[in-house]
Amino acid sequence: MENKTKEEILKEVCHDFDFKFFSFVYSDTVADILTAMDKYAEQSCEKIQELFLKPSQELKPLEELYRRENPRPDGKFYIPDATEFYKWIRIKILGK
Repeated sequence: MENKTKEEILKEVCHDFDFKFFSFVYSDTVADILTAMDKYAEQSCEKIQELFLKPSQELKPLEELYRRENPRPDGKFYIPDATEFYKWIRIKILGK
């Protein structure tokens, strides 16, 4: 998916929309629309971030147990690989 500007997206959605003319005549309205688009995008990003971060925060206490059962050969602290960590949790809960 390519990155597009707000203006490009607005023009793509409103095919017959003359953005330059509308911007000239209704500059305050255009500014408000673009500001609203920014706020909506920020809100969506925050929700997506929360969707991914919340489960990992809930599982933090299990990381120490995982590290005890799967120590590094050099004994150093590490953050488990997410895929392996989730497989380990699944096996602990459901068995092999």
